[in-house]
Amino acid sequence: DALNLQRLFIEKKREFISNDNVQNLVCELLICLFIQTFNNEDQDGQYVSDSFSELPEQAENEPFDIVYTFDLIRQNLDQRRYRRLDVFQNDLFKVFERARKLRPTHSKVYQDSIKLQKYYIRLRDEICQHGSLLRSPALLFNEDRLQQELVRERSEKDLMSNTNSQNSISPAKSSDSDEHKVS
Repeated sequence: DALNLQRLFIEKKREFISNDNVQNLVCELLICLFIQTFNNEDQDGQYVSDSFSELPEQAENEPFDIVYTFDLIRQNLDQRRYRRLDVFQNDLFKVFERARKLRPTHSKVYQDSIKLQKYYIRLRDEICQHGSLLRSPALLFNEDRLQQELVRERSEKDLMSNTNSQNSISPAKSSDSDEHKVS
């Protein structure tokens, strides 16, 4: 019995050690993805992520309960909080989505968020070797799905914009009609 228990202990120890090595590799992969995405440069040699500095630290119309920023992602990576690619990717995509929700579609930060997200998707697929090196539900999100999300986001923005412009026009119309009634 003691030998069986010792053998079982050694097997479990090997599992933990090998899992830890895999976990270290995943953490290194996530750090690599983040650094390369964050340091992506445009054709003029400027960091694409620089435009995100114009976003407020906290906005009145904050789209999420947590303010997702590159600094938050970096802190989570430094503290090794990310153990899965899909969780990391979800947080990173919220940084991009936040930028798009807080800025108009023609703004530099809006356009840069799309550039960085597309760059990240291509880089992720390359580093993960399209799922042969690392399999993850994160790999299901591709550029086609991003395009669908962008169409949905723009439709929502247009709807909000139209609603806001109608609301700003409606009071003027009603006050005009009220003035005509009084006269």
